[in-house]
Amino acid sequence: MNINQLQQRITELQSALQKYSILLTQPPLAGDNPYCLDNNNLLREGLSMAGKIRSDDKCSVCGAGFFDNGTDLVCKKHFTTPKKYYLDLHYTPKGIKKKGIRLKIRWDQHGQRLDSYARAVFESRLIYREIAAGKFNPNIYCNKSYQKYVFDDFVWKWFDQTKSDLAPGSIINKELMIRVHYLPQFGGCDIREIRKFDILQYYNKLKETNLSDNFISAIMNGLKKIFKDACDWEMIDRIPGFPKIKRVRPESPKWIDRDTQEKILALIKPGHQPIFKFLILTGCRPGEARALMWDCIDFEKGIVTIRRTFSRYTLKHSTKTGKPRYLPMGEEMHRLLAEQKKTSPFVFINKYINEHYRINFGKVWKTASKKLGYDLPLKNATRHSFACQRLNDGQSVEKIAALLGHTDIRITQSVYTEFHVHHLTDAMENKKVVRLTGSSGHRPDTVRTPSGLKRGDS
Repeated sequence: MNINQLQQRITELQSALQKYSILLTQPPLAGDNPYCLDNNNLLREGLSMAGKIRSDDKCSVCGAGFFDNGTDLVCKKHFTTPKKYYLDLHYTPKGIKKKGIRLKIRWDQHGQRLDSYARAVFESRLIYREIAAGKFNPNIYCNKSYQKYVFDDFVWKWFDQTKSDLAPGSIINKELMIRVHYLPQFGGCDIREIRKFDILQYYNKLKETNLSDNFISAIMNGLKKIFKDACDWEMIDRIPGFPKIKRVRPESPKWIDRDTQEKILALIKPGHQPIFKFLILTGCRPGEARALMWDCIDFEKGIVTIRRTFSRYTLKHSTKTGKPRYLPMGEEMHRLLAEQKKTSPFVFINKYINEHYRINFGKVWKTASKKLGYDLPLKNATRHSFACQRLNDGQSVEKIAALLGHTDIRITQSVYTEFHVHHLTDAMENKKVVRLTGSSGHRPDTVRTPSGLKRGDS
C-alpha cells in the first residue's frame, strides 16, 4: 500500500468514526428497543421506509432458516447464527404514491459485507437518517465489484444497450415496464441470486392483479429477455426458471367488407381519400403508408416497395420486420398513385396543410365511420379487413402472409384462426370454399368477424 492509498484509507476511517460517534451519542429511535425504526417522522415528510434484517444462510446443523429474536438471527433449535446478513427494505421516495422500491442491501457504504447483526442495525439507522435528510442513495451501499450485478444497475445498462433496436413507442413502453413492474420487485437484488422461486412469486403476484393475461405474458417475456441477455453476456451462469404461460388465443379481428369501406370513403374529404384508398388496396400498416416515398414507386415494373415506416413521430428507414416488402401494382393502385403530385418526397401528403400525415390522421377515418354507425380502429377497417376479405374469397394463407409482411406464416394463422380452420375443413371434405359471410343485407350497426355477423359487436 503506497502513501496515497494509506491517506485515503485513513480519511475513510475518520469519516466512518465520525458517523459512528454521531449515531452512538443519539437516543434510541423509537420505544424501548434501540433497533426499532420509527417510521412516523418519515411519513410526515412524505417518505416511507420499512423492512427487516434477513439472511440467505441456513442453519449448518439442520438446514432450517433463522428467526429474528431482536438481538440476532438464530436457529430456534440449535441457536446457530448466519455469517451473512442483508437489509430487506421497502423504500418509498418522496412524491411516489405507489408501493415504492424494494431494496436488498448486503454491503455498507465502504463495500464491507454485512457480516453481523450489529453492523446491519447500524446501517439501517444510517439509512433511516439519510432518507429523512433526503440524501439516501442506494447505489453506494454495495461492493464496487458487486455493483454491476445489482438488478437496478444492470437493467438500465441493458436498456441502453438494446433500445437502439426498438421503435420509439416500444422504448417508452419498455422504460415504463422497468420502472413500474421490474424495479419495485427486483430492485436491489443480485441478478446472480434470483431463482425460479423468486420468479414464481412475482408471477403469482401479477396474477392477483387486474392486469390482463396478455399483459402479464408480455411482462414475463420481457423479464425473461433481460435474463437471457444477461446469460449471453456471461453475467449469470444460467437463466432462472420461468413458469410456462399458456398462450392466450387472440380474438378474431373485426372487419368490414369493401362496399362498407367505399361508403365510409365517400364521407371523407377528397383531399384525404388517397391515403385511405392505398391502405384499403394494400393492407399496409398506417405508419408504412405515411412513410411511403416516391423512390419506392416503380411504374415501369409495376412494383411498390415498402421499406420505411413511421413509429409514432419518428421516421424509420426499415419496416417493422426489418425487411423490405414488394407489392404488385394493380390497375386501380397504378391509377391512384399516378394521380398524386410530386410536391414532396412523401407520396401522400395532407393537402390542407401541405405536410405529410401525422400520427393522428386516423381520426379522419374514425369520424366518417361513426356517421355510418361503425367504431372500428383504422387498422381493423383497412389491414385486417384486407386480409379477411381475401381469405373469405378463398385466397391462401401463404399469399396473405406475404402481402401483409408477416415473417412467419404462423402469425397469420394465429390472427386469422377461424378462417384457417374453415379452409382446412373444406379441404378435408373436398368442398369448394364457401364464403363465411354474405355480401347482401349488411346492416350499418354490424361488424364482420370470421365466424359470421354479430349485431352491434364493435
